Amino acid sequence: TPVELPAAGAPQAPDHAGPVPDHPPTAFARSHAATLMAASAVLFGLMAVTLRLAVAHVSAFEAAFFRSLFGLVFSLPLLYGPGLALLRTKNFHLYIVRALFGTLAMLTGFWALAHLPLAQAVSISYSAPLFVTIGAVFIYLGARLAIGAR
Repeated sequence: TPVELPAAGAPQAPDHAGPVPDHPPTAFARSHAATLMAASAVLFGLMAVTLRLAVAHVSAFEAAFFRSLFGLVFSLPLLYGPGLALLRTKNFHLYIVRALFGTLAMLTGFWALAHLPLAQAVSISYSAPLFVTIGAVFIYLGARLAIGAR
């Protein structure tokens, strides 16, 4: 059976989440979101520098393994309340494909950070939204681009 994907821009929540608000964000919410995005960029930059220091002692793939291991350890407490029901999905095969692409992206990203000049590797990684947008238009046939903020 074909998988029905939501229309582009339509807010979707997983089965276990609450409803997605359909009202426009407030000025505070927008500034808070911008602050969190800036903090995210700084933290990703720090991760890149830390990875660069780590690959002086281990390979990029070992660093990726330990990043995944520690990520798993820190994520396990999230399962305490809801248990494995938190991981339930209606499209398990798509989840596996997403996990494979995510793993491949992490491995190649770590390798690039280890072998390219730091500024170049980080600049390339920040171009990811452009490639996602292009992929959404050409691969996911229901996607449409809208100019301007909603």
